[in-house]
Amino acid sequence: MGKGMAKLNFNEARHLVARTGIGVEWETIQRYQNLTRQQAIEYLLKNRDMKLPAPPGMSPWSKMVALRGNMRRKKMVKRISRGEGKKLQDWWVKHLIATRSPFLERMTLFWHNHFPSSIEKTTQASMLHQQNLMLRKHALGNFGQMLHEMAKDPAMLVYLDGYVSTKDEPNENFARELLELFTIGLGHYSENDMREAARAFTGWGIDDRSGKFIFRAEDHDNGVKTFLGKRGNLKGEDIINILLQHPRTAERIAEKMWHEFINISRPDPRFTKQWAQAFRAS
Repeated sequence: MGKGMAKLNFNEARHLVARTGIGVEWETIQRYQNLTRQQAIEYLLKNRDMKLPAPPGMSPWSKMVALRGNMRRKKMVKRISRGEGKKLQDWWVKHLIATRSPFLERMTLFWHNHFPSSIEKTTQASMLHQQNLMLRKHALGNFGQMLHEMAKDPAMLVYLDGYVSTKDEPNENFARELLELFTIGLGHYSENDMREAARAFTGWGIDDRSGKFIFRAEDHDNGVKTFLGKRGNLKGEDIINILLQHPRTAERIAEKMWHEFINISRPDPRFTKQWAQAFRAS
């Protein structure tokens, strides 16, 4: 019988549960012991319980914007955000422990670490909650869609100062992280590529009333830009699409998957190149 047809033994089932879950659960090990490797992986990927506990109470963006005025109010914002951030953290930790879809939560956590945001910088628990829901929606889905949504995610726009980036004063924080951490990595772009990318994301902001993404055309740089050899009046979406087509993006994600699920040693390129190819093809 081939490897794909043989039933998992106890050690194989325990290993799979330990690597893909939040902890080693006896019931899950028992379930996998009766399955072939292929059946176990299919169950792992299809088991998506999206039900979540009710979130804690959180202040809307409009209230926090109104409090941004003076120093006394800034202290109040910090106090509110710390309290609400702690409640949101507790909400997710409890769900991580109780979830019936541990692999879905493990992958939500994986992407949360790939696209980090913090309550200290955003001071906005309600936005971090929305980001958490978005990451879970795409956790086992399409990386391209997730990257496009993340670039317009209000928590990310605050965390990396994208919401204050204008054609007169382009902020380079998001462009730098996008290139260095989220996609192709150091050594595959120039400082000029990063600056040109920053120009393409100008005008991406947050509506003060709704707290949602808004494009402010008057703040956007409509000039010609050159990015990774492509030239034209590039928009933020164009920058992301160029990066998604770049071979290094899929390879970087494959290498991160190696560190998450195999071990923290140097990734084996025989596997990561193959994984990256499958990742791009899908």
